[in-house]
Amino acid sequence: MAAKFHMRTPDCFFCHKPGWLDVPLEAYYAFRGGQPVQVAFSNMSTDEREQILSGTHVGECSKKWDELFLDMTEYWEDDEYEETDGSI
Repeated sequence: MAAKFHMRTPDCFFCHKPGWLDVPLEAYYAFRGGQPVQVAFSNMSTDEREQILSGTHVGECSKKWDELFLDMTEYWEDDEYEETDGSI
């Protein structure tokens, strides 16, 4: 069995409480060493990885996150934006 690390995550955007996750020790060191969260914690859920980055707790707080951005999808219609070559 791989060693685990009890990792403190940032305070949650919604409930303002800190969070904790048990993560593989090797993955924790990879993340702290600069690996992107999706690479270092590839075996963890996207909700758990979001908690590591933003502190948004898995469960009720992550549902609030989804609700917050659900209404914004109407602004992301593909036909509203022109593709550009990136120049200013």
